[in-house]
Amino acid sequence: MDDGGRTVTVNGIGKDEMGASLRMEQTDCLLEKLNVSSAVKKHMETTRALDGQQTDEWDGIKARWTYHPDDGLNLILQDTH
Repeated sequence: MDDGGRTVTVNGIGKDEMGASLRMEQTDCLLEKLNVSSAVKKHMETTRALDGQQTDEWDGIKARWTYHPDDGLNLILQDTH
């Protein structure tokens, strides 16, 4: 990676499972390992397709994501330390 491994991209699974990298249970496991706050997790869980790209931060990690039922949760995590 150009940024020395400081960024992780997760392509979730929706109705169209083509090209997906992680199921939601696996994404939840990753977020748990990264100590995501319950507030940020709830922000992700309640994002609708109409909301567009969302952002949040915790413990030096910046998250950007979109959600659509057809595509699932698509998430970019960046270490800001």
